[in-house]
Amino acid sequence: MKNGKLKLDMFEFIFNQILYRPLLNILVLFYDLMPVYKDMGIALIVFVLFMNLLLSPLRKGVEQSEEIQDKIMAELKKAEEESKGNIIKYKKEKAAILKKHRKIINLRGLDFLVEGIYFVTLWWIFSKGLPKQEWHLLYSWIPTPSNPVNLTFLNLFDLTTVSSMLNLISAVGIFVVLFLKTWWKPKKATREDYMIIFWVPFAAYFISSKLPAGQEFFFSITEVIYFIRLVSKQIKKIGKKMGFEESPVPVKDFTNTAWKQISGS
Repeated sequence: MKNGKLKLDMFEFIFNQILYRPLLNILVLFYDLMPVYKDMGIALIVFVLFMNLLLSPLRKGVEQSEEIQDKIMAELKKAEEESKGNIIKYKKEKAAILKKHRKIINLRGLDFLVEGIYFVTLWWIFSKGLPKQEWHLLYSWIPTPSNPVNLTFLNLFDLTTVSSMLNLISAVGIFVVLFLKTWWKPKKATREDYMIIFWVPFAAYFISSKLPAGQEFFFSITEVIYFIRLVSKQIKKIGKKMGFEESPVPVKDFTNTAWKQISGS
């Protein structure tokens, strides 16, 4: 019984102090820094841009891993065909392939972990509506927001309640991103690729229909950023084919550098 309570206390400490608390403080800080009109939706946009900039090395690595993912799948398929029903041989070859690409697999795993932390933390924040009871988790140098906190985006969406419209926008965004990603793949799209394009947005719409709008808004912002990355990457490819090269002059302006990190260009 004591061991169970100890594990529960440890989990609560890890979630509150290591995962939830830092992200809550960053979000509240951006909300408080707004000089005139305080809006949690705008603060969430700034929060997502900041976190993308902070995690840009990871995002860049994940994008590169996506290009190698098809190669890994092809190697696994080839190993399966060459094994011809020999399960032991296939398991050995599969283990060797996964070991060879361990760095890529670990990178993808880390990205999923980060997304999971985002998911749980934002659900916790917006489902509870940032009550006063949460202010004890703010660091001493973070100003306590004046109550009530404006938990809307330009008074269009209440971020603490379910929004069917925002849920639909997010699902459409997923469809657009998946469609472009599949359309611009170097290799010809498979039947599975097209099934993913249609089924993932459909499933996402119904799965997230019970989530607070703040979480859906986060997904929508992330999809816009990913869309910009896809388009900028494609423009760069077209430019190279047309003989245009990137300027060798380094960009010194911090704003431009930050935008390049966020957009992935």
